[in-house]
Amino acid sequence: MKLTEVKKWPALSLSAFSTGFFSFAVLYSCYKLFVNYRNGGNMWKQGDWLINSEMQPIRRAFMGDIILAISDALSTSPLLVTIMIQTIVFLTLVCLLFILLRQKEVRPAIWVILISPAFFVFFWASDQQGSMRKELFIYLALACLATSGVRQSLSRPLIVASLILFVLGALSHEAMALFFPAYVFCFVVMAHPAKISPLFMGIAILIALVASTGTIYFSIQHPSVSDIQDICLPLTSRGLDPSICEGAIDWLQKDVESSREIVREVATTDRIVKLIAGYALSAIAMTYFIGRTNMPYKLFALYVLAGLPFIPLFVLGIDWGRWLNFHFTSVAFIVLCLLVSGHLKIERPPAYIYLAPILLSSIFWSVGHIDPFLFSGILDRAFTIIF
Repeated sequence: MKLTEVKKWPALSLSAFSTGFFSFAVLYSCYKLFVNYRNGGNMWKQGDWLINSEMQPIRRAFMGDIILAISDALSTSPLLVTIMIQTIVFLTLVCLLFILLRQKEVRPAIWVILISPAFFVFFWASDQQGSMRKELFIYLALACLATSGVRQSLSRPLIVASLILFVLGALSHEAMALFFPAYVFCFVVMAHPAKISPLFMGIAILIALVASTGTIYFSIQHPSVSDIQDICLPLTSRGLDPSICEGAIDWLQKDVESSREIVREVATTDRIVKLIAGYALSAIAMTYFIGRTNMPYKLFALYVLAGLPFIPLFVLGIDWGRWLNFHFTSVAFIVLCLLVSGHLKIERPPAYIYLAPILLSSIFWSVGHIDPFLFSGILDRAFTIIF
């Protein structure tokens, strides 16, 4: 065996290990969607998508109104339509990620980010209650932007698709509007490789801005409902189980001040320590990767700045692990866009003596959608299924 072939073994082993666990996480999430459908829907995973304004205007109802219209037109269950949309968007997103991983600019060192418990794939596999939410649209929008630099013939359709997906996500949930800075950054980065004109870029950014500010304004005007039956009745009349209304829909009875009070009650020292631990462990992986690149200081500054738009969420909602996921995943897509566009290069090969422990540790801890640090990981899911 040649020396060059021997040197390839660590990279090949790293890719095989990471691809295997990444694929397992994807398959497990798809399996849980099937379980959700068999059980009549999940009050958070599908309940959030089925918020509707059929009886009165309410925030987050945009996607629910579309789903009810589709289900009525097809004479089928809104739950089936919801899960089909979730499955298609999720698998499309995963396919785009694998396309990006095949690019020569995206070296195996990127796995230290993509199998982190803070990245959406492992985060969703480890805590299913926080999975398949409406950020699916935003993540796919960012993935479309990154992939637009791979094939010139598809660059413009992918750019347009990304804008449509971002608008859908922003109109569906006001928290998605906070991804606007990350989306604009990626859009500007990919505009040159995709040969997008300044005029088109300006119009696209304006549309994204209007959607983002518009959904925030609407959510302020219609923050809550006095009776969740106004949202639930359109669902139960179409055959859904009333339990679908006991999670995300029920939460709409709480106004902003009620949400803040709940956050104050749960913001114990223990949870704050868990948040610090979750951020610290995920930052180790991100910092290690950043140190391999040609612009470590600029990229670390981007990592910090990308988290600023999500700070209000830690005050307004108890899903601290989910907010951590928002930050980390947005940075991961920023990194992919920078790599594919040629602005960022991985110059230093990974030191496997440090990389291996970081990767292995990712399967033993996880980020929960409420608890930002848990002493369990994707390995627990594997044992659950196998044994």
